[in-house]
Amino acid sequence: MDGGNASERPARSAAVLAGSHTATAAEGRARRGRPATEFAEPPAAADEASAAQDIAYASQWRLVWRKFRRHRLAVGAAVVLILLYAGALFAPFLSPHDPNEKSVEYKEAPPQALHWVDESGFHLRPFVYPLANEVDRHTFARIYREDRSRKYPVRFFVRGVPYRLFGPVTSDIHLFGTGVPDVPVHLF
Repeated sequence: MDGGNASERPARSAAVLAGSHTATAAEGRARRGRPATEFAEPPAAADEASAAQDIAYASQWRLVWRKFRRHRLAVGAAVVLILLYAGALFAPFLSPHDPNEKSVEYKEAPPQALHWVDESGFHLRPFVYPLANEVDRHTFARIYREDRSRKYPVRFFVRGVPYRLFGPVTSDIHLFGTGVPDVPVHLF
């Protein structure tokens, strides 16, 4: 053999598996006549050795999962993707109106603006002005203007058009809206 006794072989093979230089240093001290137990490995090196052994016996799924968790951009993209899928699943609840309903009056209307400030000052609750449409006599184009004489607060969890969620579940509660059936909210 190479001059080492049988008790040194497991320490040498563990050092090769762990890739740690501290195990080979302890092995060298043991060759000089000092017992290897006097020079115990530091806890960080022992943790590295156990981590290296865990990786050696880990399944392919666990290796991929470990690599994925360390990649910050991939984790961020996964969170965004989960939010998009949740938005698609709960779309009838998130939408303030029926997506299958066509409103001819607001066919070419721009999105409504949320307002926090009016003539009387700042309001904690956002509100919208209803849209009034006119036809321009020179161009015959529809022009939508906010009717500033009335304002409608935007409320959460309002009743609206009934919908079915996941098949058997029916509801008429939407995330936001004005709560007035004749005044739709076109924020998007």
